[in-house]
Amino acid sequence: MTVFKWKDSAGERTQQGVVGVSYLLILGMVVCSLILVGSLPDGSTASGVGVGLTVFLLFSASAAIGAAVGFLFGLPRSRFADAAQSDQGTQTSAATNGDVPRSAHYLTNSNLIKVSDWLTTIIIGLGLVNLAKIGPAVGDLGNTLEDPLGGAPYSGTIGVSVIVIALLASLILCYLWTSIRVRELLEDSEEQSRKTVVPQLVGVTVGEAKTIMGATALRLVVDDGVDDALIVGQEPPPGSTAAGGSDVKCKVGPPG
Repeated sequence: MTVFKWKDSAGERTQQGVVGVSYLLILGMVVCSLILVGSLPDGSTASGVGVGLTVFLLFSASAAIGAAVGFLFGLPRSRFADAAQSDQGTQTSAATNGDVPRSAHYLTNSNLIKVSDWLTTIIIGLGLVNLAKIGPAVGDLGNTLEDPLGGAPYSGTIGVSVIVIALLASLILCYLWTSIRVRELLEDSEEQSRKTVVPQLVGVTVGEAKTIMGATALRLVVDDGVDDALIVGQEPPPGSTAAGGSDVKCKVGPPG
């Protein structure tokens, strides 16, 4: 049996890119740790294992914070929920009459969206208020990290660089993944919960069936055959309804 899968969606490509860049960042962090451990100055009281573990923990903690912030910034929201927030009465009436597109039933509970809005506003506000203090704070952080990272003159700079790179990279990657891939998954989940009418496939070729099924939320499953093979049977039958994402199994005859 062959399941025809269409080209990767934007969300799948985004996820692949995020995973690939994440692996590269982790590899770069490991290389940086090894170089730092190998360049410990003579007489340093810090152990190589301790320095490597410290760098790894700095990277992991910064990446976790950046990922959380990126998730909050990229969290998908529903146009329906936005309209309901601005005018609950008008929106309810319009939705009942079918004038407003129903864009995301996955937002049945908007508490997470509200928390995301509040935290985003707080983070941006605090960042702007304390903008002048960032430079001195970064300098103090570098001085604090110098001894745990081996005591070399450049140890503090390396520690701050690891934190900044991990924070910004994870924020951007998680924002992209959340705003594109998570949104796509939620929309797919909503789509699959709806009933879809099974199209007529008997009498058309496999190639034509691919085109027809590409416009639906159903999957085409056929016996191994070439695109010009004729479909002679299908299950479920045409005109019936099936949940989005369901298989439509077809039997094929000899090529036409």
